[in-house]
Amino acid sequence: MGLTFIFKSKIQTSKPPTSKTLLHPPHPTMETGSGEEPKSKSSQSHGPEDYKARDAALKKTSKATKKRIKEAKKAGVDMNQALHYCPPHYVDHLTSDDDKILFASRLFVIYSDAHNDFYASAGNLQKNNERKLALFFETMEIHENLFFQVFAAPITHVIAERCTGMLGNYATILRQRAEYLRAETVFQLYTKTIDAYEIACVAHHGGVKEHIPFNALSCMEGLRYRYLLIKFNLLQNLGKVQSVPDDEIANDMMIACTYEIKTGRHPSEDKDIWTWMLPMFGAIKGAPNCRVTLPKLKKIKKKKLAKCFRTACAQMGQVQPCVEGGYESNSLYSGIINPLVLLRRCGLCRIQEPFMNDFKKCGGCKETRYCSSKCQKKHWGIHKHMCTKKKEERKSMKEQWPSPSTIE
Repeated sequence: MGLTFIFKSKIQTSKPPTSKTLLHPPHPTMETGSGEEPKSKSSQSHGPEDYKARDAALKKTSKATKKRIKEAKKAGVDMNQALHYCPPHYVDHLTSDDDKILFASRLFVIYSDAHNDFYASAGNLQKNNERKLALFFETMEIHENLFFQVFAAPITHVIAERCTGMLGNYATILRQRAEYLRAETVFQLYTKTIDAYEIACVAHHGGVKEHIPFNALSCMEGLRYRYLLIKFNLLQNLGKVQSVPDDEIANDMMIACTYEIKTGRHPSEDKDIWTWMLPMFGAIKGAPNCRVTLPKLKKIKKKKLAKCFRTACAQMGQVQPCVEGGYESNSLYSGIINPLVLLRRCGLCRIQEPFMNDFKKCGGCKETRYCSSKCQKKHWGIHKHMCTKKKEERKSMKEQWPSPSTIE
């Protein structure tokens, strides 16, 4: 995102970076067009090694995708046309011609533009363009029926999966900024979308979950796990921990803990806090740090799981006043505002930006933001001393701690 303004006359100049718009590529986790039968039909047989191999395969696919995009740019392909092209199979099953035209010519363009930025930044909250996510959410909310008509076809599970990721990211941004009611509104649509995605994904692979190829299955499980983390945190923020039925919260806990065990990330007190809490709060007999296995997890009664969740939330003091400068991760300590998602103010007129990263950074210090080049020029007489100092500090830091690529 780090765009810069151009100074004139005696003011230092900095060239704005060239645009690096990426083509809207197929998501690597959902490429299932080979038609091959899965090696295993049991969704319970996958272990940590499978998930590590899947991550390595995704990185390889992502690298190949970026290479093809780079080659297409060199060949003179119109990236805007490629970005906004709506695949025919997304709308072929729609009965109304007006709906086909509306989705292909308007709604898909907004969706595609938001996903292009989301994919380019790998969902990074700091770099992601919140304005595009907000526009996409509002568009999807207005045309909810049409979007879910598109999701209804099994072949469109890919677009449903992408919408799920973007809505989850937007809900996280709002939640970590303490805009809890707005986050709850986004979360309601997020819930419908991830349910529609899972139904379409299973239907695309023959209607049996156990027959889904591992890459698609692990992606579906990973998205559901992230959804549950956001749900748990949002329940705490809204003070609704006690209002959720025992069966619902127990099923959610079972899915979340199963995913943590299957991916081999347990026990890790820093990342996978829910499985770690089962022995700590008496859901499983043994030492507070004993290892939880799938057989042990399946034996826990629903009431015990629900009680463990509520006890853990009360122990952590989940409903806290929001303060700045807290954790950067999507952790249980959700009463603390993430500084990376705060809305900044113009360095001169002090007006607040409407969306994260809307205001551009000064090209020198890379810290102070301005609503316009006019404000930046007016403020330069005051800002230039601090700007020069920050540039020197950053330069000395680079010399003291060079990047890994420059170390021989």
